[in-house]
Order: sequence, then structure tokens, then C-alpha cells
Amino acid sequence: ELQQLLGDMLRDDDAFQEFLESQQSSFINLDAVLQTLAALLLLVFLSAYGVKFYRLLSPVVGNSDRLYQHSYRAALDSLAAVGMRRRVGESREAFAERVSSMSPAMTLLTRAHLQCTLGQQANASAAVEWRQLTQQVNQQIKTNTPGWKMLLAYLNPFSWLLTR
Repeated sequence: ELQQLLGDMLRDDDAFQEFLESQQSSFINLDAVLQTLAALLLLVFLSAYGVKFYRLLSPVVGNSDRLYQHSYRAALDSLAAVGMRRRVGESREAFAERVSSMSPAMTLLTRAHLQCTLGQQANASAAVEWRQLTQQVNQQIKTNTPGWKMLLAYLNPFSWLLTR
């Protein structure tokens, strides 16, 4: 093999490169592994964005008996995206009070959500304009949040995982 290697080196560089490549035995194709990992990572990000936009747009687009749940969840997702999350053990009412400086409408949304959840309103979707209240909360969040923080909130595909 050494004699063949030296002969290839003397003849030309292409034959020498072919010889070196033939001597390398690699069981794992690194390029294929990296491409697969990149594709999986892209799929995870696209799926996370899909879930995020579904959760944020479900009260606007959806027409459901559970509109009050979708609206409240979308408001919580919007708040979580800018860093306002319920603490462990914090009640919904206490959280709404804490974020009322950023979004006063969150108190109204929380109160209406609890009334519907506990069955205290006969026709919840007619009694409260859920879409309007959700849009009001979102508008207040945009108004009271710095632009750089809103940009990070839009770019983070996993912010909905922080919602409690």
C-alpha cells in the first residue's frame, strides 16, 4: 500500500486524492446528519409558530361555544410573550390586578371569563363581546410595551409554553 501511495503521489494529485478517499471509511455521513437535524429544527420552529398563531387567532377567526376560553387564553399568551406570567399559586384575579397597569381590560376579561366558567352567565357569548375585549387587551399590551420587547414577543415561537 505504501508503494502504491508513493507511486500515486509521484504520478498526479488527483489519483492521490482518490486513494486517500478510498482509504477513509466513514460509517456516518456528517452532511446527511446535519441536513436532517436542520430540517427537524425547522419543523419544530414552524410547528411552534403554527401553534402560537392558532392560539392567538382562534378568538378572532373561530366561532365556538368556548370562545370565552379561547379569548382568555389568547390574552394570557399575549401577556406571556412580553414577560407577564402568572406566578405559581397566583389566582387569576390577583394576576389580572397585577397586570392592570399594562392592560386594564385584563381585569374585565378575567371577571367575564370566571363568570362563564362558573356558569353565572346564561348566554356568555352574547353578554360579553369577547373579540372586542381580547383586541382591547392586545392593543393595551402593544401601547404599554417597548418596541424591542414586542419584537422579541413576535419572534419567540415558544412564548405560548409559558402561559399558566
